[in-house]
Amino acid sequence: MSLRCVTCLCFESRIKWVVDTYFKGEISSGKLTFRIINAQETKNAALVKKLGVVGSQLFVNTIIDGADHIKNIEEIWYWKCNDDPPGFNEKVRSVIAQSLEGKF
Repeated sequence: MSLRCVTCLCFESRIKWVVDTYFKGEISSGKLTFRIINAQETKNAALVKKLGVVGSQLFVNTIIDGADHIKNIEEIWYWKCNDDPPGFNEKVRSVIAQSLEGKF
């Protein structure tokens, strides 16, 4: 069992809240999928390798014509998840909305 930092836990809960709040229709229709992946579980090894996961990260994958366009949202660490939840939420919402519009 791994211990996760306060910021990592914040990422998970805030991103899940944003998806549940703003993208219910896209989730229901299958246009958007959302998964929390534990990189330490062997069942996720292939995906971890494909993405190059090294810790708590947010990846957005826009699929266009069957091709993956994976973006690691590295700036998430500067969005102040714990100190500015509304600002963090808006940045996450914006990144997901842009992906859904094919802007990756």
